[in-house]
Amino acid sequence: MKLRPTLSLAAAATLALALSACGGGGGSSAAYTPSAPPSGSPATTNIVGLGDSLTAGEQSGALLGAPVPVSGSLFPALPPTQEAGWWAQMWSSANGGAASTAVLPVIAGAPLGSMIIPGATPTQLTSFPLQSCSGAGSQNNLSAFALGSALQTRANPSAAPFDLGVPGMLAHEALYMTGPYQSACTIAPPTNVQQGQLNLLATLLGAESLNFYPVLGNFPGKTAVQAAVSLHPTLATVWFGENELLKFVGSLGQVNPTSPQQFQADILSIIQQLQQAGAKVAVGNLLDPLKAPAFIPQPGLQTALISAGVPAVVAGAVTPAIQASLQSTYGVGPNGYVTLSGLRKIALGLPSTTPALGPGDFVPDALAAATEQQLTALNAAISADAQSTGAALVDIYGTFNQLFQAGAVPINPPKCCSTQFGGGLFSYDGLHPSNTGYALVANTWIQTIDGKFSLTIPPVSVSAAYATDPWAPH
Repeated sequence: MKLRPTLSLAAAATLALALSACGGGGGSSAAYTPSAPPSGSPATTNIVGLGDSLTAGEQSGALLGAPVPVSGSLFPALPPTQEAGWWAQMWSSANGGAASTAVLPVIAGAPLGSMIIPGATPTQLTSFPLQSCSGAGSQNNLSAFALGSALQTRANPSAAPFDLGVPGMLAHEALYMTGPYQSACTIAPPTNVQQGQLNLLATLLGAESLNFYPVLGNFPGKTAVQAAVSLHPTLATVWFGENELLKFVGSLGQVNPTSPQQFQADILSIIQQLQQAGAKVAVGNLLDPLKAPAFIPQPGLQTALISAGVPAVVAGAVTPAIQASLQSTYGVGPNGYVTLSGLRKIALGLPSTTPALGPGDFVPDALAAATEQQLTALNAAISADAQSTGAALVDIYGTFNQLFQAGAVPINPPKCCSTQFGGGLFSYDGLHPSNTGYALVANTWIQTIDGKFSLTIPPVSVSAAYATDPWAPH
């Protein structure tokens, strides 16, 4: 956990270039439109969700269930994210529009994590809290690591939640993790190389350590899967795997959280335990994280620098040398990526054309290729598990590929919505969907669940989600 410096909104907008590098199309392509779910029998209401930050409803780097007033931002308050998540929207639709807060671990008073929000002007972004482990707004991050205090981060500390999504969690951890890996928010500076390696691992595992007790504190001593089984669900959703990919990318390939074989065994065990508890199970496959607007393709660097405020003449002059440096120093060639943090370091380091980047700032070509191979293998594992168990397979991969290829969904044309950064389908971290994006995800789950199990969960109104979406242009 670290300070997130203020950065240019124009620079953030360049994340949209990830579309062109990953086979996505432009806004001129035919827009993606989800089909309506089929009719069937009444929907079940006892739904439990297992997963990571996507199931939890994280947005813009944080988890929050109630507004938090802030100053120095165009936002008068941090917007709640949890009710905007796909699982919460689906649950509400299945329960006649009832407020999903009744089944969420509602985080209140301050976010878990650090939320990226607009600054005092439309051209800047900042974050709250500025420092995750100290200062204003950090109280929930500090309280989250002990069971006794973690539940006090919630507005409903005594209510057992049914959304058990834990940001950062891996499938293997859902089966075996019973508490956070670290006992405090701050990681001490390394004293030797081995400790430095352990700190890297702790950073990669920090999200699930931070969020474990606030989400699962009502089930002491239980894993996420054991907690889900104890709720006796009639319908359960399972969606893991994005963290397996992102932690591989974030460590520059040094940490591979799981093999495809182990992942397949873990997902199979999760599905079977839920089915043995009496639940119908739907399992989601994985979108390609490198297609999300959090990754800028190396060939788009010049345009990205211009969008970040670098004069076009300067950007044109320095880009070839920077690209050569990225290739020779970091292995980032025409099939590699620079992240937003890497772009910012490059822009702020000008006129130098030899940027100093660290893990999380870039994705070498070889790592990008390895990530794609891992994605294919994990999705094959999920498909095999769904087929062998009779679980419903929710094709999130296909949904997002259609979105990226189309480049836009006509929610409120021409203002919204596109897959570009700031285009309305993703929040400001470039990884987690906006309210509108989550509504599209919810309808993919609903369509598959209704079709597989002859249920009639109504589709979510995407236009209604957009109407109050703080991350989308209006």
